[in-house]
Amino acid sequence: MLILFLMNVRTTIVTLTALPLSIITTFLVFHWLGMSVNTMTLGGLAVAIGELVDDAVVDVENVYRRLGENRRAANPKPIVDVVFDASSEIRNPIILGTIIVNLVFLPTFFLPGIEGRLFAPLATAYIVSIFASLLVALTTTPVLAYYLLPGIKRMTHGQDGLLLRVCKRLALRSYAISMPRPVAVLATLGVLVAGALFMVTRLGSEFLPPFNEGTAVVAFYGQPGISLEESNKLGTKAEELILSIPQVKSTARRTGRAEQDEHALGVNASEIEVDFWSKEEAKNPNTPRDHQRT
Repeated sequence: MLILFLMNVRTTIVTLTALPLSIITTFLVFHWLGMSVNTMTLGGLAVAIGELVDDAVVDVENVYRRLGENRRAANPKPIVDVVFDASSEIRNPIILGTIIVNLVFLPTFFLPGIEGRLFAPLATAYIVSIFASLLVALTTTPVLAYYLLPGIKRMTHGQDGLLLRVCKRLALRSYAISMPRPVAVLATLGVLVAGALFMVTRLGSEFLPPFNEGTAVVAFYGQPGISLEESNKLGTKAEELILSIPQVKSTARRTGRAEQDEHALGVNASEIEVDFWSKEEAKNPNTPRDHQRT
């Protein structure tokens, strides 16, 4: 997108270097912390991938603008001073912005239960990668800007690209509408915040529902080569033992699977589906039990 706004390939190259460098730095930190690259850590990188170039974009844009102003000045300053000053101007804002973005993910580390174990690696990967991109923007990006940007001829006339001119025009129009009406803007914002708070109270707070499907599958295997008759006897005995448990309502057994089945099994393998009493059914101890065989 930077090439569309600044209409220059060099600025895009300088910015895009932040992407692989940030990811490599993140993997090095993972190795140092003893973390593995798994689905959740890759998910954190996927969430952060679009933000890894943000700090570099801000730095490159400001350096590009200051170099253009310096080139058109009556008494130009040395290039190294211009790049240093331009990077120093936005250093505090990008550090503060990075910290604020990462603060949003801090509550993830305090989630209890399974959601905490799931999302903690994701949040760690996100935070590490964002800080890695900040490190790249403060060190590597200004150096690349010093070597690649000063020779851009487009800086001489200082004309913005078409897309940037359109965006500036739209921004000025929006400012002309909103700035003279601060009360209306703040009132609209307050209504939106109140609506959001109301919707939060209507949302459920449970990450995963309790798993209580009421059934279980018990698999057991006899000695390979056992006959179907003997395997059936073992299965019947296993069902009788399972049905002796008071909480069990019924059983259904499958011994072996056909050869054309996707998961073919020999007659020595059996699976017993165990159905448990519900709370309502458990109140009636006279409900009969049954078992089925296939």
